[in-house]
This record gives sequence, C-alpha cells and structure tokens, in this order.
Amino acid sequence: MIECVVCKSPTSEKKYNSRNENLLTLNRCSKCGHLFQDIENYEDIYSDGKFTKIARESEIVPGDKKIKNLDDIAFKRFNFYKPLLKKESKALEIGSSIGSFVHLLKLYGIQANGIEPDPHYCDHSVKQYGFAQVNSSLERYESDQKYDQIFSFHVVEHVKDPILFIEKICSLLTHNGILFLECPSQEISEYGNKQQMIWEPHIHYFSSTSIYQLLSTSFSKVKISYRGGGLSVIAEKPIKSNLKKTQLLFEKIKQSFISGLVFLTPQFKSYEKINSLRRLIIQFLIERKLFKFRMKRSVKFGLYKIKEHNYLKKENGTGKQRITHITNFKGWGNNAGDIVLSNCVRNTIKSEVSSNFNIQSVANEVNEKLIRDINESDALLVGGGGLFLPDTNKNSISGWQWAISKSQIDQIDSKVLLYAIGYNYFPGQSPNELFVDSLNCIIKKADFVGIRNKGSINAIKDLLTDKSLSDKISYQPCPTTVIRKNFSNIKAKKKTKNIAVNIAFDRYERRFGDGIYDKLYSIAIALKTIENYSYNIYNVCHLTVDEKAEIVFDRVGLKYTTVRLQHMLPNEIFDFYSKMEVVFGMRGHAQMIPFGVNTKIITLGTHRKMKWFLEDIDMMELFIDVSESENVYNDIIEKFEYIMNNDEQVSNQLISEQEKLYAVTKDNLEKISNIIKA
Repeated sequence: MIECVVCKSPTSEKKYNSRNENLLTLNRCSKCGHLFQDIENYEDIYSDGKFTKIARESEIVPGDKKIKNLDDIAFKRFNFYKPLLKKESKALEIGSSIGSFVHLLKLYGIQANGIEPDPHYCDHSVKQYGFAQVNSSLERYESDQKYDQIFSFHVVEHVKDPILFIEKICSLLTHNGILFLECPSQEISEYGNKQQMIWEPHIHYFSSTSIYQLLSTSFSKVKISYRGGGLSVIAEKPIKSNLKKTQLLFEKIKQSFISGLVFLTPQFKSYEKINSLRRLIIQFLIERKLFKFRMKRSVKFGLYKIKEHNYLKKENGTGKQRITHITNFKGWGNNAGDIVLSNCVRNTIKSEVSSNFNIQSVANEVNEKLIRDINESDALLVGGGGLFLPDTNKNSISGWQWAISKSQIDQIDSKVLLYAIGYNYFPGQSPNELFVDSLNCIIKKADFVGIRNKGSINAIKDLLTDKSLSDKISYQPCPTTVIRKNFSNIKAKKKTKNIAVNIAFDRYERRFGDGIYDKLYSIAIALKTIENYSYNIYNVCHLTVDEKAEIVFDRVGLKYTTVRLQHMLPNEIFDFYSKMEVVFGMRGHAQMIPFGVNTKIITLGTHRKMKWFLEDIDMMELFIDVSESENVYNDIIEKFEYIMNNDEQVSNQLISEQEKLYAVTKDNLEKISNIIKA
C-alpha cells in the first residue's frame, strides 16, 4: 500500500482515462483526498526539453503565437494579484517559462527573477525582454538570496515531492514573505471534464483540502480561492507553522460543496452553449469577481455591436459608384487607429465621388466570390491599416496584410486604388522576396498609388524592380490628418487641462529592446511631474495590450484615467482627442488623429514612421526618439514646456500644415474621381 505524499495516510488505487486517451493509475488518499501517481516512477521531462515537445506545441523555441499567449496569461494573472504585490521588494518565479510574468513584475519596479528548467524557454527571456533567467528546477536551485515574494503557477502538480518543494520555497522566503501559488483543482476539474485534467505530466491532483494540508506544514496564514478553473493560494511565512483544524474542516466542506455543484451540472459534450451557461453559473458561485467582470464586458460588447451595426449601415453609402473597400474596419479590440483610418478613407473618397461601398476585411480570404465582387465594382479601394507590414496578418501568399496572390491580382479587371498606405516595417524586420514580388505586382496593377508619408515612398521605391513604376507613386497624406477639414460635426477646440498619453505595447521587444524598464519608468516620472502642475492625465489605449502602461504608471503613483479607444467608434474617438490639450503618442495614429482634430502632439518615437510624419509636416521639434534618447525624462519635460510656452504659435503651425496636407488630398481626389469615372 502506498502512503499519501501529503499526509501519509493510506491510499487506494483507481484507474482514470487521461486527456491522451491513456489509462492512468492514480492513488487516492482516504483522509485528505489527494490524488497522485506513484512517485517511484517519476521522470524528469523538463530539464532536457522533453516537456516542451509534449505540451508546448512541439516548439523547442516559442513562436509568436505562443509568446502572445504567454504574455496575455501573465497580464491577466498580474492584474489579479496586483493589489497584494509589494512594489519595493525582491521576487522569484518558479517555472517562469520565457519570463512573461517576471517581465511585468520588473515593469512594476520589483527586483524579480525567474528559474526555468527548460533551457530553450529559459534563454528566450534574453531575446524577448532583455534579461537572463536561471536555468534550473527549484530542487537544484542554490541561492543565498531571500525573497519577499515567490510565485509558482502550475508547477507543484508536476514535481516529484511536493513537501520538499514547499519546504524549499519556505527556506527562500524572508520572514513574512508571501507565496503565490496556482494549480489545477480536483473539485472544479475543468468544470466537470475531469479527463482533461488527468494527464501524464500531472503527478499530483490537489483539492482545497489537500493543498491546505500541504501548505500548513510550512505556513500559518493560508488563503485558498478559485481562479480560472483552478486553485489560487496565497500563503504567508510565519515564525512557526501549524495546521488549523477549523480551517481544514472548512476546506473539506468547501471542496465537497463545489465538487457536488460540478457533479450536479455535468458537461454535455455536444452542447457548447449549454456548457458555457453552466460555467457562468459555477463562476457566479465561486468566482464572483470574474463573473461580474465577464458580465459587465458582455453588456458593453453587446451595446457596442449594436452601435457598430448602425454605423456600418451608414458607412456603406448610397452613391452611384460601386467601390469594394479592402480595409480593417471592425472595432472592439482591433487597433483603434485602423478603425478611424478606414472610416476616414471612405469619408474622403465620398467627398468627391458619389459612392456606395462593399466593405471587406483585409484579413478575409481572397476567393473567387471576392474577385467577382471586385470586378463587378467600379473600383477596388485598398487602404485602412498600415498594410505593408509582414506580421499583422502573417501569410505566405503576399507577404503583406492583404493575402492576395499574384494570379488573383491579374484577375482583377476594375480600377485599383491604393490609398494612404504606409510602409510599416519595424527596425529589425526586412522584406522577403515574396513581399517584394507582390509589392511590384500590385503597384503595376494599380491605377492610383497613394503612400501616406515620404519616408514610406522612398522605402517602397527602393524595392521596385521596374524603376519606371516609381512614377506611379504619389504622396497621399493619411486622411486622419485632415479630420477637421472633412468632418463638419466635430465640436470646436477649447483649452483644457487634459493630457493624453499612448504607450504602444505591441512588438515591445522591437520598440524598446532591453532598455524597456528604464525608458518606461522615465516616461512615467515625467508624466507624474506634469500631473503635479494640475493636469489631468489620460492613459489612451489603441489596443488592449496598451493597458500594460498602467503597470508602470501605478509604480510611480501617477493619477490617471484609462480610456479604451479600441472599444469606441470613430466619432467617439474624434471627440475624445479633441478634448485633449496635448497628446504624447507612441503609435502613428495616436499622433495623426489628434493632429487631425487640431490637438497639439509630442511624439514618443519607437518607429521610423513617426519621424517620417513629423518630417512631412516640418515639426521635428515635437519628436523624441525614445530608443536613442539619453534622458527621456528631460526630453519630455522640455518638449512639453516648449509647447505650453508657445501655445498659439504651435497651434497655428499645426493648422497651417494641415491646410497643406488637405490641398494635396484635394488634388489627388480629383485624379481619383477621373480614374473611377473614366
């Protein structure tokens, strides 16, 4: 008979079907209910990368999709535990993968490090975030360092001896240090799908009872709750540990209640909508905070989709000329700048050409029906999003956002208009042969090629194999820069004390490199200085990932309001930016849209397209090169003081430059009108 590894009580064997459809023998404790494999057969599948092949999509080195997934999970986890984190502290994450959570702790100002047994995932933190981790398991980890906080997420179920694992953690914690631990939950067991939880790499299956039994040997304050279908544990290191019988009884009652709840609402394999409803019911009872958040978000999403439906009906138009528009046009989570640009492209064309639009997403598959729709139109309009970019809609068909092949381009018979497109390759990205070939093909086919800045024009001309095609390329400023000229319903500008800032967190490794922590800290401190002069600070998100700026702002105690433009329609975005006095922008459209509504801007440059825009409007005095700046704080304060001390001059210059861009736009519209009507 095998003893329970947690409480040393007798166990009995039982066979279970695993998620891999294998029959797995587990031992169940008669006292604490712990479920586990025989640890005598334990195999280390982590140090040699074998686990990666089993569980991580067979990627020895994580790809873009995996990195995004790890970053998203880490951000949600950080926000969940954020109220409990100690800012000025030392922290360690056990089983830190590529370092996604450690990265967020560092943004928050915590001296954090991670240990990860898989050498490939461990080393990837250097490339992704700019810091090295320790390649080790906890059992092999040796350090004289003591930590105020230790984090271990979905690791304890994989170890050979959980008691030694917890004792080692305790030895690394300072007095009153805190352990944050997560693992799968027997009682929730994937909301009734126990087979999904049973898996060969999972040696242990904890319940709230057995995890308390385990932790009580080393911690006196143990709080157990549920998060995301698993157990979430916060334990504080005491002077001495003790098992509290009343809490043990409470955990047993809680475990029995939740197990019964899940059992009484079983999963239905063929009815996913019913399963979603039962998950909501369970979450309402055991994860109230998550339930409230999801319900609130669902209501907002529903209201948004109603508004978007009505908005798109109007966008279609009722004019004579039928135009198929390839663009990024839907909101709620998509890039707010692209949604505005898509709207502005159509509005600009409509001002000269009586149009009705067949609006198609740039991400949709190009098939025979779409080609037929295009050929039945008077023109194909491509624009709305920095389309010459290789990774937003990554494909092996065209190499840019619209995945259209050369043969499909050849099938197009209608007029082709490329309007206000940007060449948006980031530093470190270079065009491949596929993109260059496709670029030359679409430009050769096009009747009008309008590129949104002169820097992009020069970059594109360098890629043309037939240099005579250069003559087809025209300078077409982004229509977002002339919003106030094209939209008559925008409220008049008024002076305010409102300052907006947009920090772009997509492709952060390309934008900041290993200087991300110092650069963002300097930006936050500069905003704190500006706030002290009685300005209202708004944290502006164009994508959900931009919300990560809150981590750095909270680190310095900045008072701010987060505005999620990715959940707004164009007219709402116009209204918001019009109410700002100055906008610090790291995204192209976090500068061009405010400029378009005559709001003053200061550019936090992390991409050359930002510089190209300011060169076009002859206002490089408003540019800060974040990656090259020796003192970002001083640069921000200096630029801000310059703008505020020269308020009228800067405002007049913005309006004057807008007039020039509008004149170019009007000239191009006349050409486009003649092309469509020919």
